[in-house]
Amino acid sequence: MIASFRNTLFTGKVIHRLDETLSTNLFASLLLQQKNIAEGTIVIAENQTSGRGYSGSVWQSEPGKNLLASIIYKPHFIKAKNQFFLNQAVSLGIYAALKILTEKDLKLKWPNDIVLNDKKLCGILIENSISGNWLQHSIIGIGVNVNQTEFPDSAGNPISLKTIGKKEYFIESVLEKIVEQIEVRYLQLRRNELQQLQRDYMAALYRLEEEHSYKTSAGKIKAKIVGLNPEGKILLETKTGWSAYGFKEVEFLPD
Repeated sequence: MIASFRNTLFTGKVIHRLDETLSTNLFASLLLQQKNIAEGTIVIAENQTSGRGYSGSVWQSEPGKNLLASIIYKPHFIKAKNQFFLNQAVSLGIYAALKILTEKDLKLKWPNDIVLNDKKLCGILIENSISGNWLQHSIIGIGVNVNQTEFPDSAGNPISLKTIGKKEYFIESVLEKIVEQIEVRYLQLRRNELQQLQRDYMAALYRLEEEHSYKTSAGKIKAKIVGLNPEGKILLETKTGWSAYGFKEVEFLPD
């Protein structure tokens, strides 16, 4: 067991390890009700009984097999209207770590997944607290399929590090690599290097400039992802023009 992470400035210096919890994000939110919780505090659990994914979906995980963790950040320097840049920074950090571990051509699936050949390796759930025009604190929920190889009744066509690498992984070592890379990107965000984050995010974006099927309020469409707007909405281009869609306004469909 790793006591704390050495190759970071502040992330992972305090770690709460749980055998079981409802969800690591919920536990982190309870911690934030206390005073003087250090930025970069991490919650990691062997099992969570009510794990959540994006938009209320259930995150299912075999106990002891996968990475279930949350990081507490205090990004007071980010305006609420720019909060998707935090999503980009976190996603890029996890993406970099998993690329190092897998040596595969992973992609960032907007807004919150990391995939390999259409199969979901990692899900991210970021919950922000806002005061006025600024973020106050953020809970970064991370679920990585690590050593689980069978996924009965799971959505998202999952895949794991073990399936990819044909070996067992030490879960806390996976977390350590992820934490190191997230902090690199978080510090980039602190330095207001937003254009660089945007360029790197777009370079890794799943389905960029490729025609695929999507479901919107207008029904099923064929479109290309051509970019993101400043609020983080995805821009889809069809033969008749382009439109911006929020997180719950578009669904990726298999072709």
